[in-house]
Amino acid sequence: MIKKILLLCILSTHIFSQDNSIKGTILGDDSEALIGSSVYWINTQIGTTTDENGFFSISKDGIKDKRLITTYIGYKSDTIQVNNQRLLIINMISNNSLKEIELSENRQDIYIDPLKAIKTETISRKELEKAACCDLAGCFETQASVETKTTNVLTNTKELSILGLSGVYNQILVDGLPNVVALGFVHGVSSIPGTLIDNIHISQGLASTQQGFESITGQISIDLKKPSLTEKLFTNIYYNSFSDKQANVDYSFKLGNWNSIIGLHSTQPANKIDRNNDNFLDLPLTTKYSLYNKWIYGLENNTNLYSSTSIRFLSENKVGGQLDFDKNIHLGGNEFYGQVVDYNQLEINTKNSYQLNEKNVILAQAFFTLQDQEAIYGTTQYLVNQSQFYLSLDNHFTWNEHTLKSGISLRKLDIKEEVTLQDNLLNGLTYNRTYGGEYNKNELIPGMYLENNFNWRSNAVQLITGLRVDHHNEFGILITPRSLFKYNFTENTTARICFGSGWRTVNLFSEYIQILSSNREIQIEENLNPEKAINFGANFLHSISRENLDIQIIIDLYKTSFSNQICPEYFVNSNYIYVNNFEGKSISNSFQTDLTFEIYKKYKLKLAYNYLDVFRMEHGHKHQFHFYSKHHALTTFSYQPADKDWHFDTRLHWFGKKKILNTTDYIDPHEAHTNPKSEPFTTISGQITKEFNDFEIYFGCENILNFRQENPLINPENPFSFDFDIANTWGPTKGREFYIGFRHKI
Repeated sequence: MIKKILLLCILSTHIFSQDNSIKGTILGDDSEALIGSSVYWINTQIGTTTDENGFFSISKDGIKDKRLITTYIGYKSDTIQVNNQRLLIINMISNNSLKEIELSENRQDIYIDPLKAIKTETISRKELEKAACCDLAGCFETQASVETKTTNVLTNTKELSILGLSGVYNQILVDGLPNVVALGFVHGVSSIPGTLIDNIHISQGLASTQQGFESITGQISIDLKKPSLTEKLFTNIYYNSFSDKQANVDYSFKLGNWNSIIGLHSTQPANKIDRNNDNFLDLPLTTKYSLYNKWIYGLENNTNLYSSTSIRFLSENKVGGQLDFDKNIHLGGNEFYGQVVDYNQLEINTKNSYQLNEKNVILAQAFFTLQDQEAIYGTTQYLVNQSQFYLSLDNHFTWNEHTLKSGISLRKLDIKEEVTLQDNLLNGLTYNRTYGGEYNKNELIPGMYLENNFNWRSNAVQLITGLRVDHHNEFGILITPRSLFKYNFTENTTARICFGSGWRTVNLFSEYIQILSSNREIQIEENLNPEKAINFGANFLHSISRENLDIQIIIDLYKTSFSNQICPEYFVNSNYIYVNNFEGKSISNSFQTDLTFEIYKKYKLKLAYNYLDVFRMEHGHKHQFHFYSKHHALTTFSYQPADKDWHFDTRLHWFGKKKILNTTDYIDPHEAHTNPKSEPFTTISGQITKEFNDFEIYFGCENILNFRQENPLINPENPFSFDFDIANTWGPTKGREFYIGFRHKI
């Protein structure tokens, strides 16, 4: 009772605000504030989440059905009839099994935040559990906006592509911090277990200037599990038909005013598989261990202080190459070809906020990462040590319809690379490569930003204008302007536009690791300048809600234009890979439409289509980029019977033709170019989940049609020759995969 009286005193200071809003606090067991609880009006997309103190504020303008829904993992959903109240204290009831929760009261598995000017698509944990999602790279199977691409088939290295461009052009945030850089792009998408993710937020095009100058094509923001948002004990065991084995255990506990979660992960090697009989492994032998620990501190029922600190450690070993390759015998030699990667990562980050008063909040965020890799790619040894430090101080000031964000930041990136070449005499050929040696990079980038968020008519009109100024210790002052606009025609119809620029510096070997697998000479012809681009985007969303039918229509248009872009060039000379600045016209045009249906609260159907036109102009000719499909179609279907113990989920991807490498270029660059393209292909996957009291069993099949790219390697018969290359992967290489798993939640 005392706690509730204190809450009433605190919340009463908000009652006389001029906006037409409902305010309140959501409490759980022992009157503990529930952080991140969802609050929304029934049968609408208008909603919000509680802050670190369990507090929320939601507008009721234009709302006819004033029933407020609250949901929180581990608790029974609640429906509150709002009449003339302006202040609510909601006590939610713990319910581990969640069987009593009505589907209509749940937040959507995938939803777009209606309050943001940036079109942000959120993939919830419930959506992630519809597939195996072993790591971050596997979490986008139900999306058309992000495509997971393989960059090194021998080590199964992947990237996340947005708008048809390389994954290095989108910004990846972990708990809101931009710590995936350089070597992190190579290992970042596989370093995070899927079971450790609470939500993934995807925005195409530009993002806020607060997180930095990157996000040229989009932003992927990952929310890792918080102790208040997960079960006390969670266990996941996974096994597939290749004998790939994974185990995850997460444990949450409270110590005084601190809430904490510890997560452990292990991946053990699969069997040796060679289904296309090219004498190379179809997937690497992977051993991985990771540890995750997060601590959250907050003074109970106090709106002033919040602190979150986490640590992640990863140790990974991958072995790929020929079937008979033994890393203890053949490493670095030319008897059998192999690739071996030993990678270790330590990451520490902290986020802190203090609310000075109703109008002022200050934030301090920092992280430190240390990454170390020892790798062998055939006869090339690549050693790299990378350390990164980031610090930002921000102030959020709110007055009337404005929220002014300002801040300063400091980023320091140190990379030490050593490339050792063992050029052997083989079949009368000597490589004579000269790019071996040490490569050191030391970046120091202080920066500052100012961003105003203008909200009018209870968030129906929203305009964000931001300007960021950074000083690079080598390239000087770089300016990043951005503007985003949102207009709600009705509560069910929204339009958004965005315009601005972004830039990034290139980390050649760590980001384009596949070029080290080639036996050709690498020619870096000039100093590589920052890559710069301008992005324009428009989005339209319309929702239709009937008694037993909900429909959502989304249309996206984006255009990215580079003023400088750096791409390794394979086609000038068959013995060389050239790297230089390209300051000509380089364009990515993207069109995407999504149509989703929810019928009788049981059936969910999604139809999506993505069109891409990615090219560069050289000497008056249009040259399409390699390895992207102009046409990509996606269908997902989910069915959950009335008893909600069973879940049935399927998805279908159709990819159109992709421009691939012309292998004749490797033999004679003067031969006629035939502009080869891959064949269109379809993949179908599905999963069935059965829930019990506190555990569930899931089993499924990836790539049911068993489509495989037969020859992902160029000249695998002669892996030490000039024309051997791994950079020709355009489709699945493993074939059909069955899996089974077990989740236990307490």
